Amino acid sequence: MTTIHDAEVRLEFRDDTPIAVFYRDRTWQVLDAPTRLGPSDELLCSPLVTHPPTEWSGWRFIARDDHGETLTFDLRQRGRTWDVIRTYR
Repeated sequence: MTTIHDAEVRLEFRDDTPIAVFYRDRTWQVLDAPTRLGPSDELLCSPLVTHPPTEWSGWRFIARDDHGETLTFDLRQRGRTWDVIRTYR
């Protein structure tokens, strides 16, 4: 998993769902229904699994800025901050 640490990321939520993201000095409006990322609380692992995945929370969504550029964002929450895992064009 590649994490980009060179940009401040802030999310705006409505009803616990992202509606906008501030990334690289631009505000991006979410266009689709965001998808949760990360292992669910209901993840069951076999007792044979010696290193189960660590819990983390994230989102994937498509967003557009004021200039019309569109990106798909994969974001991961770390405490009160957010990391950009990846963006896709």
